[in-house]
Amino acid sequence: MSLDLSKISSRAILKYVEAGERFSSAHTLAQANKTLGALERYSDLLADHGFPARDIEKLKGARDEVRATTTGHQQAALSNKTTSKDYVDSVLEGKQVREQGRSVLSGAIVDLTERDTEGDAQAANGITSTLEKTRSAGDSAVLLSEQLRLLRDKLDEEGIASMAADRNGAAVVARLKASIDRLDGISEALNRSGSSAQQERLDLLDGIIIDLSRRARRAARSAAKAHGKPAVAEAFNLSALYGN
Repeated sequence: MSLDLSKISSRAILKYVEAGERFSSAHTLAQANKTLGALERYSDLLADHGFPARDIEKLKGARDEVRATTTGHQQAALSNKTTSKDYVDSVLEGKQVREQGRSVLSGAIVDLTERDTEGDAQAANGITSTLEKTRSAGDSAVLLSEQLRLLRDKLDEEGIASMAADRNGAAVVARLKASIDRLDGISEALNRSGSSAQQERLDLLDGIIIDLSRRARRAARSAAKAHGKPAVAEAFNLSALYGN
């Protein structure tokens, strides 16, 4: 299937390009092949959970275009498209420290609720609001950095900092600050890099593959639960995308 990219809205294109520029085409190509291989076995199951044949054809089309673009003489010209490792490592590290910060704050809520002196209820509500705002950032380094700032600022607040002291609060604040700096550096590097029209098209195709692979995984998880077949969900993991 040949993709007709002209039918994709400008808003969707921006979303795909933003996602695609963060991963190497080698990884998106490997993930497309992995997902399509799983679809050869489980396409009927996934069709009942929102991933129809037209999505499979779209994935094949994007995979074929990326493969054609990154082979032969064009490979060298696109060698600068290397997002993968630094970006992925920075985001994964940021997510880990985000969960650590959220865990420390969750413990502080318990302490505040049990003590229940003047101002504790308001402080606990403030923590709850921060936790609600820091649940997920997808793969966005910018949004993740903003979430880490919220956690850092909350853990630095007078009263909460002392409450979290024996919960490793100070060390977590230091980790949050370091992760924020790393994520901000990655985002600035991406903004400076720019891209040729050819690279931008490749980012778009990579983004389409990423989106379809994630949606296939979501459908597979739903099908796995419905049929009691965990192997279905495992077959659609994103290990190839992250270079595992």
